[in-house]
Amino acid sequence: MPIVLLVALVSFEDPSSRSALLQGFRRSENFLVVLGAESSEMREKMNAAAQNPGVRRPGALTFLEASDSKEADLACGDVLLIGTARSNPWIGRIGSGLPVAVDETGIRVRGKVYDGPRDSLQLVYRSPFRPAGLVLLFTGNSDEAVLEALAHRRRGDFQIRREGTTLVLGRFRDDWSLDPEEIRELESAEEPSADDFTRKADATRRRVAEILGPLAPSPNLAVRLYPSLEHKGLVTDDTRLAHFEGSLLHAVAGTGTEPQRFLAERLLEVWISDGILRRGVSTLMVATDGKLDSFDRTSSRLSRISDPPPLASIGEESPFVLEAMSASFARFVLRERGPEALRAALADVQNLESRWLESLAADEPSPPPALARFQRGVTLAHEGLEIHDGYLSARSDRSLDKLQSLGVDSVAIVPYAFMAEPSRVTSLSVPERPGSETDEAVTHAIEAAKSRGMTVLLKPQIWLRRSWPGEIEPRGGEEEEERFFREYGRWIRHYALMAENHGVEILAIGTELSKMTRGRTARWETLIRDIRTLYRGRLVYAANWGDEVERVGFWPLLDFIGVDFYYPLSSEDSPSDEALRAGFERSLEPIRALSRRFSKPVLLTEIGYASTRSPWKSPHSSDRSRDISPKHQARAYEAAFAGLADETSWIRGMYWWKWPTDLALGGARDSGFTPNGKPAEEVLRHGYRVRIE
Repeated sequence: MPIVLLVALVSFEDPSSRSALLQGFRRSENFLVVLGAESSEMREKMNAAAQNPGVRRPGALTFLEASDSKEADLACGDVLLIGTARSNPWIGRIGSGLPVAVDETGIRVRGKVYDGPRDSLQLVYRSPFRPAGLVLLFTGNSDEAVLEALAHRRRGDFQIRREGTTLVLGRFRDDWSLDPEEIRELESAEEPSADDFTRKADATRRRVAEILGPLAPSPNLAVRLYPSLEHKGLVTDDTRLAHFEGSLLHAVAGTGTEPQRFLAERLLEVWISDGILRRGVSTLMVATDGKLDSFDRTSSRLSRISDPPPLASIGEESPFVLEAMSASFARFVLRERGPEALRAALADVQNLESRWLESLAADEPSPPPALARFQRGVTLAHEGLEIHDGYLSARSDRSLDKLQSLGVDSVAIVPYAFMAEPSRVTSLSVPERPGSETDEAVTHAIEAAKSRGMTVLLKPQIWLRRSWPGEIEPRGGEEEEERFFREYGRWIRHYALMAENHGVEILAIGTELSKMTRGRTARWETLIRDIRTLYRGRLVYAANWGDEVERVGFWPLLDFIGVDFYYPLSSEDSPSDEALRAGFERSLEPIRALSRRFSKPVLLTEIGYASTRSPWKSPHSSDRSRDISPKHQARAYEAAFAGLADETSWIRGMYWWKWPTDLALGGARDSGFTPNGKPAEEVLRHGYRVRIE
């Protein structure tokens, strides 16, 4: 994975364009907050809410009262204006001239007025006080509305909300004019018919009563359906397939049985007190026999790994573990003891656990078939970073369409877990924040890719701020090392089960964990055996280029040798094309030797070059102080394709780092790794459609 160096941004031709100002804003370290409120109590609440990480990027905040500030203060940098048009004079002064206008009578966009007392606006726009600055507005029709705006993450360039619900989401063009195609009026979208859901809900109620007997009267439940999970997430700030808000069930139309399961679980609350049993029984009420049989198989496999999760603790495990084991055990209890036993506490029926596991038939894994074609891949990066432009979004789907037109037939999808420090072991968590790489977002991207005939490499990675996975090595000796592999095993088996459930062709068991692969082969062998028990696809490890890939000791247990291929191609600033190709071919030699030694095909799990001058000198670097040079990036791409054209008998795929889910990212003024909108895009198209057979 490339090392990102956050340094000074190069100058663009138009320093006041949207793309230029937003790139500068993401690296700003100081913010002036100018705040106005109707009362001192509300002022204190707004002051505290402005610390919310969703309001702005990390940086130092300087606060000024609106009444004490001068225009010269606002001309010094990026500014956050907080308050109403009445309580903050600066908002009153500039608000009526914005494309999304705000004044004391309401908020206006495209002729529509939002004048409810709890209507709020979050907006980012070029600063009228400073040519190369940004102004962020958190405003509304009342102080209470402003406070609500501060409590929610900023999404898009502007967002109009009412009492926590998003009504409008939009983005400006690069010249800061309104783009009608990028304005989403979410409140006016047609709600799907509830007829099908109502029929299924009635069937669920009958099923519950049929198996468990008459239930106590339940409160009247209402449902609101959404046309897509992205739409539901933008409106409710919750990207689960279904969730309750009081007695209102928010659900996505046409998404399988999960909304009905949520309904069943709510109905069962007065009947089954134990959470694990209630979770399992709710699944029994809606799942087919075939699906329940698959849960039995998964439970059997989980019982055979090196660290099998006990039934009593599965609430702390992966949702895939909880779903499978709770349903399988509830099915067994119902069969052995009848419905009354399900009303007991888990402890009262836990003596059945060993009998349940013994009753499950063991299924032996069969070797996965070889991939028939060279994997013409890219890494589909969750960029965006939010609901409306990340993995869950329609923008991501359009990005996949463009990749398909370029000849791409495989994508790497990368969910991240975060570690604060490389030497301190912590739990590795699956992202849950709406807009991050949640399970729902990742599986949406997987299914979207597969529906287009693409294969998928699921490549979970660990992200460390100001470091990289190769520095991970816990302090504390054997005990802390054991803890790391226990936490890592729990985390990676979550994605192994996801990959199994969704038919993912390739799973990466790790990426660039250079220190943790040194001298720890036995631990990795145990981990690999566990993953093989749960997942029937192909396995790869993405080793760092150079030393790590040549000393990994567990290649014999994997299907591919994987390498993040950032070998320098030349030390010269201006080498010839022939020299670049020769440098690439020279870099393949140690990898070719590994392939022959272990009789294993190779995947270039990452390969990439930034669009900066001479990126071939240190391909892993994205030093933004370098001059932008899309032409040099294209030359490096050309050298790679030329060098690979005759090597596809042993190199069976490559994944370019990286391609954004949001096609607005990239372009000639971008110095990053993506080829999107740059000359390298055409080299990629020609390489995948013509040169690679």
